[in-house]
Amino acid sequence: MDKQTKGITVKINGQEKTFSEEIMQHDEQEQAATTEEEEWGIPNIEHDANVADKVVYIEDLRDIKKKNVKLAKKKAVYSGTPFKKALMIGILAAVIGTGLGMVSLRLLTANNLEAETPSSSIVTAQQPTKTETTKPLPTSQSENLDVFTVQAGVFSTEKAAKEGKEGLQKKGYAASLVKNDETYLLFIGVGMNQSDAKSLAGTYKGNGVDSFAKSYTIQSLDQKVKPIYEKLAGQSMQAALGQDIDSVSDAEKKLTNMKETSEVKKLREVCQLLGSYREDKKAEDATKAQELLLNVLSDHTS
Repeated sequence: MDKQTKGITVKINGQEKTFSEEIMQHDEQEQAATTEEEEWGIPNIEHDANVADKVVYIEDLRDIKKKNVKLAKKKAVYSGTPFKKALMIGILAAVIGTGLGMVSLRLLTANNLEAETPSSSIVTAQQPTKTETTKPLPTSQSENLDVFTVQAGVFSTEKAAKEGKEGLQKKGYAASLVKNDETYLLFIGVGMNQSDAKSLAGTYKGNGVDSFAKSYTIQSLDQKVKPIYEKLAGQSMQAALGQDIDSVSDAEKKLTNMKETSEVKKLREVCQLLGSYREDKKAEDATKAQELLLNVLSDHTS
């Protein structure tokens, strides 16, 4: 083996010191030296006889070692098999996709809720206005009236009832139909006391008309109309019996001051007929007055 002396100058604490060492020209020693130099980051030096002395600073060696350590860490971070890289990319993509999906779902849900829940001002604008309907008269403004009628029959069909009514009218009797559940009642007289009703039924029976007296209730008569109807019904039945009657001028005046309705109109006509009866005692006037009163009764029960 060849030996060669090499001088190395090292600066320690600002002072340079020179060291001498013998370098053995041997393959195994060169490999060991080369490996050690690579670990410390020292570049390879050609071992030539003419190599000059070189100054190496410890601070420089430390800097080189630190750089090598950082490079090694970076390589460790970025090193890895393709399978691991693909796995990490897949996990990252799944996390990002899940996050975006949740955000989109919340946005869609919020939009749907806003669309389905209109503002209170819109709801108020779309509310339909209430239409006023005709209310029935309160109980305090209407009353029932109990009367006595002369009944000439009960029919199971409307056709038979109408035929019976028309037959009596042709004979000169007052007649009116009232539907009662599934039957039809045929009335031929109305008054305010039972004795007058029985007397009239007996008169009609004597003329060949089978009839009888029966109480009946007229429903929901106006309070103002009720007393007028009572007086006219009583006077009208007495006229049908051929008796003298009292004046009904007061009732006629009250009806004149009332609102014109079908009911008021019929009662005013009754007043006129009874006024004519007082003068000439015509039975036809009494019969017409009875029929108009029966029609008012029918209007409140049919």
